Amino acid sequence: MNRILASLLGLVLLWSSPSFAVTSSTPIGDAAYTMLSTDQRVITSVALTAARIWTLPSAGASCVGQTCPAISLDVIDVIGGVTSTNTLTITPASGETINGATTSIVLTGAFSRVSLTPTNGSNWAATISASDVQVFQTAGAATWTARKGIAWARVLACGAGGGGGGAGVGPASGTAWGGGAGGGGGACIEQVFRASDLGASQVLTIGAAAAAAANTASGTVGGNTCFGGTAACGGTPIIQAFGGGGGGVGLTGAGGTGGGSGGGFAAVGNVGTSTGGAAVFAGGAGGSALTGGTSQSIGGGAGGAGGTAAGAAGVAGGDSTFSAPGGGSGGGITTAPATTAGGAGGRSTGCNTAPAGGAVTSSATTPGVSTAAFAANQIGCGGGGGASSTLSTITPGAGGAGTHGGGGGGGGVACISGGACTAVATTGTGGKGGDGFIAVTSW
Repeated sequence: MNRILASLLGLVLLWSSPSFAVTSSTPIGDAAYTMLSTDQRVITSVALTAARIWTLPSAGASCVGQTCPAISLDVIDVIGGVTSTNTLTITPASGETINGATTSIVLTGAFSRVSLTPTNGSNWAATISASDVQVFQTAGAATWTARKGIAWARVLACGAGGGGGGAGVGPASGTAWGGGAGGGGGACIEQVFRASDLGASQVLTIGAAAAAAANTASGTVGGNTCFGGTAACGGTPIIQAFGGGGGGVGLTGAGGTGGGSGGGFAAVGNVGTSTGGAAVFAGGAGGSALTGGTSQSIGGGAGGAGGTAAGAAGVAGGDSTFSAPGGGSGGGITTAPATTAGGAGGRSTGCNTAPAGGAVTSSATTPGVSTAAFAANQIGCGGGGGASSTLSTITPGAGGAGTHGGGGGGGGVACISGGACTAVATTGTGGKGGDGFIAVTSW
């Protein structure tokens, strides 16, 4: 019995130890900051536009190594916003020291990190580590070259997003018409390797974004992205991330059109149809009429929103936790006729706010919004769908472009014959997909 109780007590102590607890982060913007005694990890939340100073708390007052789970106070440039001009200075509190000296630590490179441990009531022991981050986002061939002395490398590879569908030929007055569907997001794969397994360099292939679809065409499939192998994803790639499917072109009546499915881990996404693009090996299924794209947690990119039925407003593209999101669908025109707004683009870990769909006003329509990723090494956003139009003086909105693997938004509809609406010359085009990319972080 005593042995059992001792084992249980050991498990309780192990579970309550700092290594099993969660360390909280404090995000700081483009500003000076004086750290609190309760801070455990202080991180950048935006790129710096000028040199900034962050002041440490008193070593004797900090909770680090005492009442906090953390055993060190970490200061990290998580978004790569520190440069040789826009530096980040870590300075001790008045009368205190870092590594026994009153001098400060100046970070001059992106993704730098400082770990600090209090050694007494007035001194911090500091260790500085600078990661090497290389981001490749131009479609085509590239080469990653390992920095000398690295031990590990984390590779994030994303296929390109599918293009949003155009709005179609457009309706006559009194006919409902659904907007173009959003494209599916590309699949993203992240793996950590020993540097010795990767060698001195690796050939890369960056998938090309699906081009913006013409107003009467469906979107096309995004290109595949590969780490390793030979050019154009030949040979045997170490990682292959497939592109998202294109959104379907807008259709008449209540059937709507299908969003492109997300890229999977073994095949590209499908172009949308009236029933929605099918999921392909863990890619998110494209939405059918009046349904948003399927959100994904660990699989391929989320499917684009389905084209709207009966001329309703556009619907949102699917979000994705670990891959790229889908685009929103374009706004339709009802039998009234009445205009509608486009659907929002999907979100990802690098895109916390959904890009808005195009809006309708009495004097203008707007295209779907295109929003860049939070940082160069982050997954991007799906494009918003464009708004529709019934006035010859107002051009319907085009779908917004996806970014960093996100699917493009669908185009907004326009009346093309008279009656209760004034003929508009053309319907909205689909938004282009986001380019594929590879981000390699080594240390």
